[in-house]
Amino acid sequence: MSVARLRVVVQPVASKFKEKSFVLKHICVSYICTSCSAVTLTLLMWGFGVAVPFKLCSPFVDPTNNVLVIKISTAFLSLLQPSVLVSLIAIHICLVSELQKSGQKVQKSKSQSIASIVVQVIVLTFGSTFCWIPSNTIFSAAMFLRKYPLELVFWATVVISTVNPILYPLVFLVTSLKKHFA
Repeated sequence: MSVARLRVVVQPVASKFKEKSFVLKHICVSYICTSCSAVTLTLLMWGFGVAVPFKLCSPFVDPTNNVLVIKISTAFLSLLQPSVLVSLIAIHICLVSELQKSGQKVQKSKSQSIASIVVQVIVLTFGSTFCWIPSNTIFSAAMFLRKYPLELVFWATVVISTVNPILYPLVFLVTSLKKHFA
């Protein structure tokens, strides 16, 4: 989403992200890749005869510390999410920079929409940071520690990990409603 925004700002006329078929194709590919990853992980665990050893069915917590698939998926996500977060922050900085450059070229009436996008980008960046860093820390610690409080894992799974799935649609809903009713 952030890359699409940046591309539209940098190349407003020639951006493919304005074409509905291009966007729908990429949404479908993302959905299929995500679904295939989830199915693959599920089949791996099922194929090895591994039951998820935690009541919340979280694939990142193994109180027995014996399931290799859980260790690999936790390690992979612990490396992936910080790198995605750094990329997201870099893209958002570039987006705000490009918006400021273009804002200087257009009239002041457009500066309000720039402020709205800047607030949106900041909220999404902090939401991702608040969600990913604590959950990565807790799940990684749970993988290496012999004992850890299950309440902490519960709160990480139920509260912290649900920030992004709630925050992102809420921000985009508010933005859409603001466009239609403002």
